[in-house]
Amino acid sequence: NSMVVINNRTYHRSESDFRRAEALSDKKFLQNLFDDGYRSDFISKSDMIHRHKALIFLGYQDNSCGYQDMLDRLVYYPKATVNLLTNASHSFFLEQPTQFEYILNSWLGQYMI
Repeated sequence: NSMVVINNRTYHRSESDFRRAEALSDKKFLQNLFDDGYRSDFISKSDMIHRHKALIFLGYQDNSCGYQDMLDRLVYYPKATVNLLTNASHSFFLEQPTQFEYILNSWLGQYMI
């Protein structure tokens, strides 16, 4: 109910992908995150994760966590490539698979030997 692009393909792929992700998830960590109202200072306290190249995708219509909070944290990711996709929610990779795969492959191609 939070996706922007809803069709047969996005529905079935989301069901499959999210079931697989849920099975692999750290349920205790997620419960603690939920219990704390999804507040986290992990990004602002950690400097080790920010020294590497990063590819960040943001959905303009993301109503799960929004895009502005991440834009405000870009100072912690000085080597990041950021993509703000329109007509995309938190599930941008399902809603805009062609665009997502093109950007991902292009970015990876920059660093492949």
